[in-house]
Amino acid sequence: MARFRREDGTLPRVRRRGASKGAAENKLKEALNELAEQVLGGIVSGNTLMGKLADLWLEEQKVAAEDGVISHNTLRDYTSRVENWIKPRVGALRAHEFTVKAAERPISAAREKTSLANAKVVRTAMSGICGYAVRHGAMKTNPVKSIARMAGSKETKQRKAAIRGLKPSEWVDLLTKVERYVEDQQTDRRGRSLGARGYAWMLLPGQVRALLATATRIGEVLALAGTDYNSAKKLLTIDHHLIRVKGRGMVRVDGRKAGEPALVLRVPEWSVPMFERLAAAAVDGPLFPAWNGGWVDPNNVRRRMKEAFTAAGYGWVTSKVFRKTVASVLDEADFSNNEIADQLGNTPEVVERHYRAKRVANEKTSKALDGMFRAAG
Repeated sequence: MARFRREDGTLPRVRRRGASKGAAENKLKEALNELAEQVLGGIVSGNTLMGKLADLWLEEQKVAAEDGVISHNTLRDYTSRVENWIKPRVGALRAHEFTVKAAERPISAAREKTSLANAKVVRTAMSGICGYAVRHGAMKTNPVKSIARMAGSKETKQRKAAIRGLKPSEWVDLLTKVERYVEDQQTDRRGRSLGARGYAWMLLPGQVRALLATATRIGEVLALAGTDYNSAKKLLTIDHHLIRVKGRGMVRVDGRKAGEPALVLRVPEWSVPMFERLAAAAVDGPLFPAWNGGWVDPNNVRRRMKEAFTAAGYGWVTSKVFRKTVASVLDEADFSNNEIADQLGNTPEVVERHYRAKRVANEKTSKALDGMFRAAG
């Protein structure tokens, strides 16, 4: 038992029991530390639980998301890693108990059970939590910064998969099979209409064609409104993307991903009838509306693509493959990196690194080398 002086001057008794004298004293100290934090107005200290620090850091990130400093998608990623990987493994530790070894626990679990990419996000979130603790005096140093560089990141870059897009015969075949698959999704096994679920599938062929016509990201294509298409000039303005905000659902926000500048694209002739039909029906609403007229969730579209593409024998194709396909078409037509970058809305360096397949370096000079031995003879 001990007395504790509150902010109002009262001295209540604080009692705790334990199996031994030491156990009882430890419980009493914990209770007194918690009361001390309450008196100080919630100021964190070395005795603050890591779970509490994580919640405080996330609150800070929510403010940053509202202010536009980070995206809502980034906030959602951080929240997911904190709740699923960090708090279950180190949330019960106090700040003064948090060591490098403890910091490695969630990162190693994420790497072993999922992927290197997930482990990196876990590490970033945990470093942010510890940075918050350092700024507020709960820690002297950030233990996460002492963790060795995660093995595999350099090797992964060196083993980057070859850039592969769809060939003309492949995208024609894929679209034909997707349209056939979509027709099958309109009714159940008993021939009954699937209603709203079937309607969502009906949008898929148009969504795929829009990706091929623009080479933009799926979240940007699904954020298109009828007013974004200029029928007279056959121009499409891409200056929004979709994000999911907790408590609000799908939200259309200004700007392309990562704040990239708007794109104004002249659409290919084969896509004009589709865009004109969609724009006329949409007016100022979504070009690809959900069954209730709202914005479609990009993650749901990705899942439908995965299912339909796998059924069609193209399980390796993702929405990003369409960007690579367009880049390959333009590359084969002898467009420069700058021109391809204008279409994709990236820099020439990004195009060269991620979207342009390796070409034969000496296509022209090899013809001159053909006559080397003839000249010697």
